[in-house]
Amino acid sequence: MDMFDCRVASDVTYIQPSWSDQFLVTSHFALRSPTHATILGKGVWRAHPRLASSETFQALVAHTVFTTVSTFDPHMSPQDKWDKVKTSVAQAAKSFSRRSAFTLTKAESLLHRKRSGIVNRLAANASLLPSLTPQLSIVESQLASIQQYHTETLALRAGIRWREQGELSAGYLKRTAAQRQTHQIMKQLLHPVTSTLCSTTEEMIHASVSFYGNLYSPDPIDDNAVEDLLSTLPSSLCLSDSDQRFLANSFTYDALLDGVSRCPKRGSPGLDGLQYEILRLIFIHPSCRDLLLQVYNDALSKGIFPASWFGTSVSLLPKKGDLKDLKNWRPISLINTDAKVFTRLLNARIVKCASKLINPYQTGFLGGRFIADNGLLVKLIMEHARLTSSTAIGLLLDQEKAYDRVHPAYLCQVLHRFGFPSSIVNSLSTLFFNTNLHLNINGFLSPPIPQRRGLRQGDPISPVLFNLAFEPLLRRILSSPHVSGFQLPRSVCSPPDLESRSKVKLLAYADDVVCFLNDPHELNILHEHLNIYAKASNAKRIWRTPLLQQQIHSWHDSSSRDPVIYLGFPLHSSIAQHDTYLTSLLSKITTGMQLHSHRSLSVRGRVTILNSLILSKLWHVLRILSVPNLFFKKLKSQISGFVSAKRSPRVSFETMCFPRNKGGLGVLNPHIQQSALQLRWLLPLLHDRPCSPTSDFWHHRSLQSSVAFVFPSLRPKALTQSSDGVFSLFFTAVDNLPHLFDQVVINPQTALCLKLGDVSVFSSSCPLPKSMAQLPCSLAYKFDSTKGRLQPKLPAEISIHPYLTKRFLKWVRLDQLKLQPFFIRAFLRPASSFTSVTHSLVDMSPFLVTVSLVDHPGVRLRLTSRRYRRLCCPSESFSSLYPNLTSSKWLALWRFPLRPQSCDIWYRLLHNKLPCRSNLYWTSKICHICTAPEETPSHFLLECPRKLAVWSSLWVSQFEQPFSTYSLRCALFLLQFPTCRPTAIQEPSIFFGSILLAVWRNHWSSIFDQRPFTTSATISSTNQLLSASLQELLISDGISPVPLPHLILPCSSSRRRSHTYTGDLSFN
Repeated sequence: MDMFDCRVASDVTYIQPSWSDQFLVTSHFALRSPTHATILGKGVWRAHPRLASSETFQALVAHTVFTTVSTFDPHMSPQDKWDKVKTSVAQAAKSFSRRSAFTLTKAESLLHRKRSGIVNRLAANASLLPSLTPQLSIVESQLASIQQYHTETLALRAGIRWREQGELSAGYLKRTAAQRQTHQIMKQLLHPVTSTLCSTTEEMIHASVSFYGNLYSPDPIDDNAVEDLLSTLPSSLCLSDSDQRFLANSFTYDALLDGVSRCPKRGSPGLDGLQYEILRLIFIHPSCRDLLLQVYNDALSKGIFPASWFGTSVSLLPKKGDLKDLKNWRPISLINTDAKVFTRLLNARIVKCASKLINPYQTGFLGGRFIADNGLLVKLIMEHARLTSSTAIGLLLDQEKAYDRVHPAYLCQVLHRFGFPSSIVNSLSTLFFNTNLHLNINGFLSPPIPQRRGLRQGDPISPVLFNLAFEPLLRRILSSPHVSGFQLPRSVCSPPDLESRSKVKLLAYADDVVCFLNDPHELNILHEHLNIYAKASNAKRIWRTPLLQQQIHSWHDSSSRDPVIYLGFPLHSSIAQHDTYLTSLLSKITTGMQLHSHRSLSVRGRVTILNSLILSKLWHVLRILSVPNLFFKKLKSQISGFVSAKRSPRVSFETMCFPRNKGGLGVLNPHIQQSALQLRWLLPLLHDRPCSPTSDFWHHRSLQSSVAFVFPSLRPKALTQSSDGVFSLFFTAVDNLPHLFDQVVINPQTALCLKLGDVSVFSSSCPLPKSMAQLPCSLAYKFDSTKGRLQPKLPAEISIHPYLTKRFLKWVRLDQLKLQPFFIRAFLRPASSFTSVTHSLVDMSPFLVTVSLVDHPGVRLRLTSRRYRRLCCPSESFSSLYPNLTSSKWLALWRFPLRPQSCDIWYRLLHNKLPCRSNLYWTSKICHICTAPEETPSHFLLECPRKLAVWSSLWVSQFEQPFSTYSLRCALFLLQFPTCRPTAIQEPSIFFGSILLAVWRNHWSSIFDQRPFTTSATISSTNQLLSASLQELLISDGISPVPLPHLILPCSSSRRRSHTYTGDLSFN
């Protein structure tokens, strides 16, 4: 094919001579699209979210709304009036954006066209050269000015955005990485009917419409199955009258304003393109108050909606698997924001009532319930199944397209059975099952697809509606007498074979269900329950074949290579599976570090990414997964290398984990963080409020008195015999806290239940034998009820382990062995000055209060994960040049508006971790610049004569105080800056940070590039850095650091036009 014949147009773009002596030639060709080519459409228009922050646009919206409302046809319905207001505001937003879009980019395009015209005229008529050459020179000068302005401004903005968001916001980095997924292009699709491969836009749209048209078309349901399914629900499982009134209450204007204000600012709009910020401008307009109330209350009580609420754009996000199969794309409904405000408000009401209707074994999307509760309980069941050699199985159920197959008639009958008001049921049914979906395929919208079944993924109310629709099946299994479930022991310390009331039949997180079965007969019963649910709800049956051919896709036991993954938690049946998973997990973390290691980040930016993005893979599984110390050791090494960017000498890992206000970096220590995550279950357990549907399993005398949590020697063997058990994580969390019991006051009964090793002070001169340390204090001491205190037993009263007990008392009597202060207080009379305590019960709460696991009487200070990490942080300071730097100074260092590299250098200087010769293994410590005998950190950056000259030369332009080495050291090491001159325009921190960076760069340039270190070159580099910082400061304040070009566009006619760009830069 001849390329020239396909040429549509060509352009010559002028490039300013300082960049290149060449021009840019652009040609446009219209080629026949190959089968693999993908054409992208315009997509759906959406208003820019920053429009709402413009005062000019706010005034425009107010005027538009007022004008629209004042011209309403009185015969229009409220719903039509509301849609007209939205349409008018959307048109105003488009018009405003177009008017604001005359930027320098358009001016540049205009100048390019002008230049092309002049060049073409010169090529056609050389005699015009004298008259057109001045015009050409002016145009090219203007183009060069605009191009220079663009590049400088964009570079400055990129640097500011990176430091303000890339350094501090993990969400910014996560959104940047996630754009690749959300912008995934569909290249080919398999047609669901013909099984042919579709590659053109028309073919892929047809395949998608066919697939989702069939998916959202309901099949007939079995009314008998619905009645049978709902008949097993307890009669008491119904909303109360007060709940029904609460659901049906009309919306107030304040509730609507609060609802739109609470919506996320970054939410994706629907087909109308209006963001929540713009929608709020309509909500707060006085002319819309009555209309707004009528529209939303009609929707709630009458099921009457604006027509725009029935149109939805559907974006397809890729899942795992072959992306040619439409089953591996997740449909996300992009609903109009005003419709989503309605479902958000209604969802908030339903969730408050739904907790009473949904069984405690369902943990999905309900307040106070947590996904990790399921993982913890499954782990406990697996532990006890191993102890009893149980033959029970856990069957994971996977329902295909669970949300998309909910039948409208079934959902309505379930809601009616639960006592939902008819108005609410009618409203939900009308809104959900009269929607027209428009699939977004590579930017092209499909024809409307009627949604006659299924819950919209992306709608706030869909999760709780699915839970309600799924609840009858779960209740049926739970109430079935033929499904016995797995029986946990009577308590955590009971023999494994002792039956209890704790029978766990299933666990659910939304549609992810695991059922516990004991024999094949129970499998048949479960099969029947699932079939009834499938007939009643349109759910796709999990089993379609006879029992012997049931679709159990995989069997997992101790012989399997990998652990089974349930809700993201690894459930292993052997040590080999455990080790395999940890190896894979460490490999994923290493890959994540390598992915981000090439970014230009400061140490703080690396810590932000590490804590929030890279290690987020770890925090989820560490809630229930026990890992050996070797894993933590390898992980710490990886973390240290990533944060330090593999530079030497490194800041120690312990220093990295210190809070930033103490000189650290705030790295989350994985070992401590795992313990902090156990507070979710540990605190309720210590307060006798175990957060589990099997609460009786957690109750035991030794746990209720909290004895086992404080002292390891008192822990039941049943809870400590496995290092992989749940309670090993709980006990580790307690042991990590500092045990400073010197001020604890306990009663004699509590003292007598302790072991001799717990009440003795360790002494290397008189070590306590292990056999003696395990003896209870009650063998050596007794409670004198007449005096109300403890006293040693007489020799004749000692009958058990007499030799060891008498020997212990002798050592104490001879002062060879000292007792703990809290134990000694039990020997004092109750009339002493100490706080009075009860003497009738064992009470470990004083110890728990000391370690902050229980609140002080009268003081409520909740132990959060952050507070736990700070308590576990060592109190002794680390090695640095000035360890007495205050918390406010450390925080000030991180607030300085410095470049990432400047911040790193300053931080490493304070910690004495600069790569100077005295800190590294150099053969010679002599400074290669001035031949000083030793290159120390101070000499490396400031005391070398040539570098000191840089500081002294620049000092006088910034500060009134005369230069001295002492003042410089106070500024760098104590952050005590001298007074600036009135003419100084830079902040002191920027001044010092720029010099540090310039000295650093020129120092290493003298080593690697063999350029001599000169004072003049370093001063010049510093001035360039200071100038760039000033320009960034100006652009942050909304001031252009580069003069805006004055555009004079010469005309060929006698008229000449002068264009000066004065547009609003906020919408570039």
